[in-house]
Amino acid sequence: MRDYLVESLLHSIVAGFFVEALIAVWRLDAARCRLLLRLVALCLPLVLPLLFGWLAPFRHEDWFIDGPALLAAAHWSEAWPIAPRVVSLTLTAAGAIGAMLFARDLVPVVAECAAPRNFRSADPGHRFADALEAASPADKGRAPFAIIHSAEPLLFVRGAFAPAVVVSTEAVARLDDRQLRAAVAHETAHVIRRDAMLGWIVMALRLAGIVNPVAQILGRAIIRDVEAAADDYAVEVTGDRVALATAIVKLTTEGPATARPVACRNRTLRPDLLAALWGRMGAAAVERRCRRVLARRTSAETRSNVRATATAVVLGTLLFFVV
Repeated sequence: MRDYLVESLLHSIVAGFFVEALIAVWRLDAARCRLLLRLVALCLPLVLPLLFGWLAPFRHEDWFIDGPALLAAAHWSEAWPIAPRVVSLTLTAAGAIGAMLFARDLVPVVAECAAPRNFRSADPGHRFADALEAASPADKGRAPFAIIHSAEPLLFVRGAFAPAVVVSTEAVARLDDRQLRAAVAHETAHVIRRDAMLGWIVMALRLAGIVNPVAQILGRAIIRDVEAAADDYAVEVTGDRVALATAIVKLTTEGPATARPVACRNRTLRPDLLAALWGRMGAAAVERRCRRVLARRTSAETRSNVRATATAVVLGTLLFFVV
């Protein structure tokens, strides 16, 4: 197990730097491309150490470590007498950091699911129905939806296997027609691409690599890319960047129902000082997201599958020589 953890951590570090370098060199702004590349960097270090150990056990023999291997943890023990203790301490620290990062995202999800909700169904107004109709692809029909009575400005996708757009009456009342179309288009993208299922898959991969902080960082970056890809779809469908950015701000920061943002929703789980810090971090994330939406950049997802496949092949070959 210790050898697997060491190799998996080394693979994650190499894969993370390799993929982020590709994103920078290729100047990838399309969120879907970044998402696929980071998925490769997240999955390979979890799987390849086991696969290589089964198919190529000779990688841990002296002739391979001293010869073809590009990076070998065994060299540290030979060059530095206290290296084994340092490696053990590093693994312990990495495990603690990885578990904290995982819990940081899991606890709000569990708290949200466990919170009692007494929503009452409401009739869909023509504004919401028109927005959903405009956002849904013609060949797939209108996305499933539900509209509920709530004082909170809620707009999200519910269900991993049968996703549906859920909107509250407060959200419909808070947004004008342009903003509602943009916000609904964003959520429709999640339904079309089954992003809720992808989110749970990413969470499962993070659980598998819970002691690996690099895997946790990549997992969080993938979720940000999922949201950015939905933003790109909304801009493509509506052509209205300002309306989408305004809707994001209205649904996360304005009005009396401020219980929805993560910073406030989990206030009871943290001391006041940490809750305030969390709130500032959340506001900064909203600002970065709006800046990206408003930036005039192309979001064409050119050859994203080809890039991801080529990256997986090259990165897998490179990691074969990291033991």
